Amino acid sequence: MTPEKVRSDMLPYLQTKLMDMDQVILALGRKIGDILSFIGGPEYAHLVVPIIEALCCIEETVVRSAASASACRILAQIDPNAHSTSAQAFISMLKRLCGEEAGEVFYPRVSACQMIDEIYRVAVNSGDRAAVQDIYFGLCRDDMAIVRRAAALAFPKVVKLAEPSAQSAEFLELLKSLSSPDEHQTVRILAVQSYVSYCKTLTESNVMAPVVGEVGPLVKAAVDDNSWKVRLAIVNEYGVFASCFPAEYVTAEIFPSFVHLLQDSEADVRSLACESALAFIEIVGADAFLTEVVPTAVQLSQDATPAVRKALADMCVDVAAKVGPEAVAQHMSDIVVKCLEDEDPSVKLRVLLKVGVLASEVPTLFQRLTPCIKNLYSDENWRVRRQITLAMPSVIKHMGTEFFDDNFRAPFLDTFKDGVAEVRLATATTLPQMCEAGTAAWVFEKIFPTVNSMAEEEYLFRLTMLTALRSLLAADLSERFQGQIVGLLLGAASDVVANVRLAVAIILGEACKRITGETSAAVIAQIKPVLSELENDKDKDVKYFAQESLKHCV
Repeated sequence: MTPEKVRSDMLPYLQTKLMDMDQVILALGRKIGDILSFIGGPEYAHLVVPIIEALCCIEETVVRSAASASACRILAQIDPNAHSTSAQAFISMLKRLCGEEAGEVFYPRVSACQMIDEIYRVAVNSGDRAAVQDIYFGLCRDDMAIVRRAAALAFPKVVKLAEPSAQSAEFLELLKSLSSPDEHQTVRILAVQSYVSYCKTLTESNVMAPVVGEVGPLVKAAVDDNSWKVRLAIVNEYGVFASCFPAEYVTAEIFPSFVHLLQDSEADVRSLACESALAFIEIVGADAFLTEVVPTAVQLSQDATPAVRKALADMCVDVAAKVGPEAVAQHMSDIVVKCLEDEDPSVKLRVLLKVGVLASEVPTLFQRLTPCIKNLYSDENWRVRRQITLAMPSVIKHMGTEFFDDNFRAPFLDTFKDGVAEVRLATATTLPQMCEAGTAAWVFEKIFPTVNSMAEEEYLFRLTMLTALRSLLAADLSERFQGQIVGLLLGAASDVVANVRLAVAIILGEACKRITGETSAAVIAQIKPVLSELENDKDKDVKYFAQESLKHCV
């Protein structure tokens, strides 16, 4: 159909479907936002307004939400200067949805809240902007809490579009009203959640400084609120306030409130507060930060909730990396040790995941933690053992091969024969990274003998050996090292276990592709006869992969 035909025939037809089954009008609400390209573009968007307006007044929530989302997609394509007719049509629709003619039913007003930011954007002249702004303020003061909730949800997007003078005046008063203790809790929570974005907006508009004395008390009041849900709303991204308020105000008011959040009676609040710690270090200074936070951190290390202790472990490692070794030795090391000794494996894992950070940023702390980390190689939880193994390349990179040899090599080599396959797999697959962090020659001398000896072990360990050899083929190795790997593979080709022979058949094909240098032709000449023999294996899977690998031996 041509755009003219769609405008003249299809749009009137769609209007006849507004009283159809719920599934039909839901599909209409979802798809109407994509119709602009079929009716001739944004200049004809005003023709769709009657359909959207009708959908926004329907009782079914999902239909209204779909219609509002479609309206936002259409409005996003409207240039208010080039498509003034369409823009005016949506502004008029907003007035009708929120006017007296809409009646006492809340559906139209909730729908209006969901699209009001886009309508505010296309209102370019001062009269229209003032009208839309007044409508929004009215929605925020509506008699029905469900409307005020929808309006509060739109606050961050609407305030960003307002004039700077209005952002720090009318919108501030509106935010105070939405955050009032007398307000419905769901509305207050949404208002408090918008504090971070509101402060960012004021900072970007350079109007934060004059209203610090009014915005700051709002933040502090939320921290001290009786409702834990309100406190949970303010603690999320609390660290952003450190960059929005002047340093003096942060030190005097915002940071003490942060310490108070760390001591909150609700576990979710305490754990989220830990995530905001780093933002305050540079502002208040490392000494002041540690003096206030460390006593609380000691208490949190004994918290009954594992989620809090996990967040604390993350915080302590990050803070340790930020404040430097001397401060860590004095304040933080005992807490990190306690986290490593925690009864919950997930707490230990939080520290182990950041072993690389500790080794690179605070090597003195890592040296102190070494006995604790070494003991974790015998931890009953396999995930802990696996994570220590995965962390070893970082240890080698930052602490050196000699340090690794003295402290971790023996327990690391034991993990080749761990009782859990995932741990053995982690050990085998870290070898290329260890070649990169140390040297291939060092791996050949210190690690590879253990791999070599596994050829005579039980078949699960022989499979681990093959995984290690496969991983090593990806590293930059000497011809001697490559020759030793190929020799082990060729020896394993006659294994009595079919799964071992199958793995050999696959890896030999990869070896033909990866081995380079002057001896590559000779190596391939050694591999071909073995693959040809495997091609006649009694196991059909071994035969298949041997055939596939032979294709690479050219």
